[in-house]
Amino acid sequence: MFENKTQMSLDLQVEFNIFHSKKAKIILYTILGILWFIAGLLFFLGDTTLEAAVGIAIWVSFVFVIIVLYIRRRTNTKSRLKKLFIKNPTLDENVIVNFVFNENDFNCTGFRFNDQISCTTLKYEYLLKIVESKNNLYFYTNPIQAFLLDGNNMTNGNFTDLKNFLKSKIGFKYVNKNKENKKTSS
Repeated sequence: MFENKTQMSLDLQVEFNIFHSKKAKIILYTILGILWFIAGLLFFLGDTTLEAAVGIAIWVSFVFVIIVLYIRRRTNTKSRLKKLFIKNPTLDENVIVNFVFNENDFNCTGFRFNDQISCTTLKYEYLLKIVESKNNLYFYTNPIQAFLLDGNNMTNGNFTDLKNFLKSKIGFKYVNKNKENKKTSS
């Protein structure tokens, strides 16, 4: 039905890491809000003075901001990823992933230097979700692992028809994070 040949590249890896770092930021800022809420709760329950509650909240926020800045510094930027590509031979541009989409499942086969290095067949119902970004699809098998499909490399069928097919297969588990697409559809 549909086929895609995604060649891994530095740009795809950077986009993938930036996409995932947004989720981490949301989690970190949520935790910071919860910490401030707990400090306020301590004050209103009468177990501490206002000065102590604010002091605790400021101290915890300061430590938390330092942790967030450290994590952001360690985020995989393009220059950091270039170093990783040089050090780690599995993160190179010689990796090609073939996707073949059938009626009830899809096959994902990885090749490196024309040697098969992996092969996975999954039924659509076993996917946690599919997330659409600007030109890519992320097929999540669990909350932190995803197969990456580059929408520009369709070899059989077109990307729009593939997205519609997948939406019909998994319904609400298809998430559109593409801001440009949302603007044109509303």
